[in-house]
Amino acid sequence: MKLISVLLSVLIHLSFVLIYLVIVHDKPIISKKNQNVYNVQLISIKHKSAKKKIIRSKPKKTVTKHKDIHRKIHKKTAIKHKKRENKKYVNIKKKIAELKKKAKIAEKKQMKEKVLREEKIRQKLIEHRIEAMKNEIAEKENEEKTKIAVANYSGVINNIIKNNWGVEKGIIKNKQFITKVDIKIDYKGNIIYSAIEKGSGNKYVDTTAVSAINKSNPLPRPPKDILDSGYVEFIITFDTREKE
Repeated sequence: MKLISVLLSVLIHLSFVLIYLVIVHDKPIISKKNQNVYNVQLISIKHKSAKKKIIRSKPKKTVTKHKDIHRKIHKKTAIKHKKRENKKYVNIKKKIAELKKKAKIAEKKQMKEKVLREEKIRQKLIEHRIEAMKNEIAEKENEEKTKIAVANYSGVINNIIKNNWGVEKGIIKNKQFITKVDIKIDYKGNIIYSAIEKGSGNKYVDTTAVSAINKSNPLPRPPKDILDSGYVEFIITFDTREKE
């Protein structure tokens, strides 16, 4: 019961407070100092459904100037860079052209040197061939001379030896006997060696041949061209038919 009474008293007090507040809010408060009262009329503003205009902010002149300056600087730097690149490209081209010229000159020099070398080699080969031909001709001439000299000298000593060769026909009885004797003659014409290379089969004929050689010693001096190690060698053929 006490609680109910307390709650009722509280509600009553709250109702009084609310009534007071309402009364005080409706009546205007007039100050003693400022007695002027101003009436303000509230006008309702209709909200238009029109589209909002998009207002574009114009770029400031300072920004455009800065951009123009930056563009000009960029253009200048780009032009300078291009010029440098062009200069570098031109310089590279010039260097390449110079290198090509030098390479061509070097190639020409090499070709000339090659040609000169080949010509020198050809000349040397020709000279060697000429010398070889000369030597061959000289050798042939010497061989022919030696042959002639040998033939002449052999003819001379043959005649001398055959003149000293005596054979009795009664012993031979018209038969053919051939004896070959090998002899060596030194540069003075002395017979330093004699031996039967091939016998005739008849001792008489063989001994007469050896005695003829001994009788002919010394012989005339042989020519220097036909000497070999200080002597010359011959084979003397004794044929009994020569005595018929």
